Amino acid sequence: MVMLYYYANNICALNHREDKMRVTVHIPERVNKEIKRTAERERKSVSSFIAEAVQYYIRERKRREIGLKVLDLAGKVRISGDALRHIEEGRDEHDRS
Repeated sequence: MVMLYYYANNICALNHREDKMRVTVHIPERVNKEIKRTAERERKSVSSFIAEAVQYYIRERKRREIGLKVLDLAGKVRISGDALRHIEEGRDEHDRS
């Protein structure tokens, strides 16, 4: 098990400053090696690679949640022509965050 430190980027849209927070996580050694290899291959720091990966994961989870809500509604009611528009609005909203 490896203890990994990184600074998470938190961009404040209102004042355009970038806040950073130090985070400690415990990960298996094999994951640590893969992170380092991938970050090096992409010419990124481990910190920026992990921050980007976490942001991507959160964004994709939100997209999945929206999709599941739409599928749940589709199973209960007749699908309206607005369904696709709602999905795209949700995706656009989460892409901006």
